[in-house]
Amino acid sequence: MVKYMQKRGQSTAVAVLCLVIAVLVAGSIMFDATAAHHEKEEKNEIGFIHMVFFWVNEDASDADKQQLIDDCVNLLGAIETVKRVEVGTPAGTPREVVDNSYGVSLIVYFKDRAGQDYYQTAQKHLDFIERNSKTWSKVQVYDMIPK
Repeated sequence: MVKYMQKRGQSTAVAVLCLVIAVLVAGSIMFDATAAHHEKEEKNEIGFIHMVFFWVNEDASDADKQQLIDDCVNLLGAIETVKRVEVGTPAGTPREVVDNSYGVSLIVYFKDRAGQDYYQTAQKHLDFIERNSKTWSKVQVYDMIPK
């Protein structure tokens, strides 16, 4: 390509720049295709979503709440059938349809219902409940199958 561009009277620097741009564009297209492929693969690996909302006791300390959050990641996230875990606190969005009354929320992703069924009886899940049940006053669960 450099020789072709030199024959047309363009400098080597311009030719090299054009070549670099072409490589970057091609790489970007390949990266986008690869990212889309991985996103599709990941979506196909998620067939069951388990959403849990914890109302934290008024007398729970900041350390208790932090243990609850840490254990969501470190205990529950380590269960073999768990594909991904997300844990957080209310965003405080001031809309009438938004419930900001819970203290901690957890979303757990599984390949299928069988994975979630295993999770319910896994020792790490039972340990999580034993370690943290003193921290919450209420738990609400929503399970869904993504479409």
